[in-house]
Amino acid sequence: MRISVCVFFVLFAGRVLAREVVVPNVAAHSIGIGGVLWGTELRVTNLTGAAHTLTVKDWIGTPGWAPSTVIVPPFATVSVGGWSVFNFNPNVDSVVEDHPEPVFGAAVLDVDDGLTVQSGILAGPNPPIIPGGPGGGLRCPGWLGGYVYRLNTDGNCNQGSGPIADVVDGFFAATDQVDLLWLSTDDARRTNITFINPDVTGATMSVHLVSANGVVAQDVSVFVPARGIAQLTDVFRNSGAPIKAANDTMGASAARARVSSLTRFFALGYVISNGNNTVGISLPRRASP
Repeated sequence: MRISVCVFFVLFAGRVLAREVVVPNVAAHSIGIGGVLWGTELRVTNLTGAAHTLTVKDWIGTPGWAPSTVIVPPFATVSVGGWSVFNFNPNVDSVVEDHPEPVFGAAVLDVDDGLTVQSGILAGPNPPIIPGGPGGGLRCPGWLGGYVYRLNTDGNCNQGSGPIADVVDGFFAATDQVDLLWLSTDDARRTNITFINPDVTGATMSVHLVSANGVVAQDVSVFVPARGIAQLTDVFRNSGAPIKAANDTMGASAARARVSSLTRFFALGYVISNGNNTVGISLPRRASP
């Protein structure tokens, strides 16, 4: 039998692949402040002459994920929507309406050597779901989020766009400290900091926020549930308000954070426009002594 599509998913069969990587910023489907629709495109590029495989083997965050495998043909690039990364069933498609809660998390992958994996944040307005006819269903393409709806619809895929990031080699160790250097206290923006705990027990993570001139600091503790995610939302108007006040006094916007934990962890920041919900991402870097 000839297979007419070159990209397909199968259930994880336990194959040991070349390396483990983490995608720390997968939004399968989530609506945020201002009605912004969040999603993710996972783009996998194969620059070799042989087919290679990517396997989703674990998920930290919203429950309900399903393991899956993507086969990437020689010299090809495939786009996998965040929804498919979270829960792709080759027999019965998972449906957005089955998950009314926000769906987001960190995906743990096994990736063959020869593949390059990047994630793109999709952040755009949330258009209405308009019924287009009975029965059937619509799968948005991977580069528009990969969502599945029960009814044929029009205009409901994620047409937003945002920054691109490479996958990371793994979680930070309990002995690490990391810096998020590109945060903002500007009134026109909001800054969110996300914390990921991949372990089976809850963890308290420490955050040291610092103003633009390095003089004013604020310490915050964040509890992250086992195999879960926590977020400080609009941090400089809430727990980090002293940093914003100091920056406002000196006419500055820049701020930074140092994050540590007694367990494995990951942390990253998002700087989002309050005007049009465009988003920037602040990736962590290991702190210098």
